[in-house]
Amino acid sequence: MSRVAISSALALFIAACASTASPPPETPETRCQRICKPESGSPCQGQSDPSCTSSCLARLSGKSDTCASCLHAQSGWKGTTCSCDDAFGGFGSASCETCHWLGAGKSCSGAVGNSCSVAQGCEGLVIAPIGDPSCASTCGETPIVDAGTE
Repeated sequence: MSRVAISSALALFIAACASTASPPPETPETRCQRICKPESGSPCQGQSDPSCTSSCLARLSGKSDTCASCLHAQSGWKGTTCSCDDAFGGFGSASCETCHWLGAGKSCSGAVGNSCSVAQGCEGLVIAPIGDPSCASTCGETPIVDAGTE
């Protein structure tokens, strides 16, 4: 085998090993910085809250990784967008899509009819409370119950 072939094989082996390495785990600071920055395309893009990172870190202080991950999934900038196709040009749309944004995630569904009837915009920053019903058991807390749902 030639020296060039051995060097090429070694370089490919090193590249393959490097590409399978997992990224370092997120720190509480990097998690909080991520949820404090609105996603591109969200209705909150360009918004900021100078107290977000410190509020987020205070909320997670002393919590397990599982609890922190759950709270992060329920935290971030919240808002709604609606967009319609241009199927009929100036005469209207065939379908529309409404998306509800929270942090790095969004869920979308077809809007009823061919227009946007939902309020669009940024609702603001949400830092999930420790007793958030989705995370309470994971965090070892009693779920917060909304007084209006009893």
